[in-house]
Amino acid sequence: MKSLLFSLLSLCLLAGCKKDGLRQNKKLLRGDWHMTEMYIRDDSSLTGNYITISQCMDDDFTTFERNGSCSMNAGPVTCNKNEPHITYYDWELTGAKTLQLTSRDDHSVSTYEITELSSNTLKMTSTAGNGIVTLTAYLTYVRR
Repeated sequence: MKSLLFSLLSLCLLAGCKKDGLRQNKKLLRGDWHMTEMYIRDDSSLTGNYITISQCMDDDFTTFERNGSCSMNAGPVTCNKNEPHITYYDWELTGAKTLQLTSRDDHSVSTYEITELSSNTLKMTSTAGNGIVTLTAYLTYVRR
């Protein structure tokens, strides 16, 4: 009987820790973030390239709002005058380390695995493929 009570108590504590981790990560994610590094790896050949953050991307930032709204702002210097200056998404943490962004334009969903999140640093990965080539993006952001 004692071992059953201990097991139930342990499960309750672990469930609480998961909720606390999710709550803490939601809190840490909110605010403005600036991308400082992007690395793209071709998973089929295990080769990769660092992508240079061009001058037109250097002033871009992403904002995660408390209400689940997300905006990606191109900043004063834009790369393509035909693209919108700000794009809007809805964000959700579906687990303590899984971020989903849903485009408000076409309702496409992008999923990212958060590998590091602190008050100053956000690192995450995303994998996409077409059946022939699979690419993984490694993204690093700093608090703006």
